[in-house]
Amino acid sequence: SPRLAHHLSECGVRADLYATSWFVTLFASDCTLPVVLALWDELLIREDPFFVYFVALALLHGEEENVLSADEADVMELLRRIKMHDAADVKRAVEAAREFDLETPKSFRRQLYRATVQNEANTDIDEMLLTAPCLLIPATELLQEGGGGRFFVIDT
Repeated sequence: SPRLAHHLSECGVRADLYATSWFVTLFASDCTLPVVLALWDELLIREDPFFVYFVALALLHGEEENVLSADEADVMELLRRIKMHDAADVKRAVEAAREFDLETPKSFRRQLYRATVQNEANTDIDEMLLTAPCLLIPATELLQEGGGGRFFVIDT
């Protein structure tokens, strides 16, 4: 959420300081073996290299209020302790991740894919990811959604 992103930025907390182990080990360093196996089953079923990011986002979203209400000195420790404890936690995280996945514009996924999976060095994409106050979505993509979504459009 924008509130959480702003709060973490104000606290000087970057994702690489607390989430690197999530991505490097696909949560294996922070969860028990049964939890890891349940999560990995979900990740493998999807064959989507981005789904793990949505799972991490779901975990952060689930702890948002705790992070926002924590003292600035305690935020990093709180973030480092976020994990899934059992199969029910995995199911909740995967369901929330699925929602985030569905809500993410295809154009943003394409840009992220080029920047991460294809490892294209592109300063325009890097700048957009670091500084955009919102996602830039082409009008054609908005029209293709069939009116089922809600959009806030800023004409610059």
